[in-house]
Amino acid sequence: ALWDEFVVDNWLDEGQVDDAAFFFAVLRKIQRLASLNRIVICFDRCSLTHASFSIIAAGCPALKVLRLSALTREGLREIVDGCPRLEELHLRDTSAVLTDEVIAYAVARFPLLSVFSICPSDPDDGFQLTDATVLALATHCRSLRELELWHARLSDETLIALANNCPLL
Repeated sequence: ALWDEFVVDNWLDEGQVDDAAFFFAVLRKIQRLASLNRIVICFDRCSLTHASFSIIAAGCPALKVLRLSALTREGLREIVDGCPRLEELHLRDTSAVLTDEVIAYAVARFPLLSVFSICPSDPDDGFQLTDATVLALATHCRSLRELELWHARLSDETLIALANNCPLL
C-alpha cells in the first residue's frame, strides 16, 4: 500500500512509481537501518532506477536478501559496495544488461551468499551464463545452499568445482 503512495500520475508516465523517493522516505522512517535485512520487489510490478540502488546500498549495510528484477550494472555495483552481508540474491529480467563478467565480479564479493538465482524474463533475449559466474560462486561462496540458473552453458570442470567447493549445495 505504501508503494502506491508514490505513483506519479501524469500523462507521460501514467502509473510510474518514483522509486527513489519511495526508498528515501522509507529508509528515513526506519530508526535502525542496520536491522533492515530483506528487500523484495515484486518481479512483475516495477524496476528500480540507479538512485534507488544508491539509497538502498547507503542505508542498508545489513541487507541479507535482495529479490528484484531489472538490476543494472551500476545498481549491482552499488549493492556490492554497500551490502557486503548479502546472503540471498534473486535476479530476474536480465535482458542482457548484466553480463556474465559483471555477475561474476559481484558474487565474488558476497562471501556469505547461500542462495543465488538468476532467470531471464525472456529465454530468447540472448542472456546466457557461462563458467565465469559459476566458478566465482564455487570459489567465493562456500556456504552456497541453493543455485538456480537458467540458460547456463557450463563445463564439466565448473560442475566439479561446485561439487568440491560447495558441500551444502
